[in-house]
Amino acid sequence: MGWSKKIKSSIYASGTIVNLGLAIYIGLPSNMDAWWLSFVIISAVLNHFFTIEALSMLVVKSVKEQVTSTAKILFYLVFKTFFLASGFVCLLLFVPDKVLQGLMLYIFQLIILGLSIKNIGMLIKKGTEK
Repeated sequence: MGWSKKIKSSIYASGTIVNLGLAIYIGLPSNMDAWWLSFVIISAVLNHFFTIEALSMLVVKSVKEQVTSTAKILFYLVFKTFFLASGFVCLLLFVPDKVLQGLMLYIFQLIILGLSIKNIGMLIKKGTEK
């Protein structure tokens, strides 16, 4: 139950490409601003990947009571935290005048992730009463 079983990769990839285009457009004419805003998007993508991998391993471990390596889950969570922190720290340190735009791009990346989740309709229907 990894990334490919949970996420429609084509929608996520196309949304990420659009988001990278926005980052470059917002960052120009300074190439360094465009680079650091793009780095925020790349770190968000890696953060999402490691989050989904870790959570899917935890769900499988709890539901099927399989033996899953705690070290592997910890590895995913450490990398998830590293990429999330590095994206925001680099944004604050290297592009302090574009922090709001960087946060907007990160939120847009979260929206792209939400839209690319497979079977989202089943999750919404479970929350409503008949």
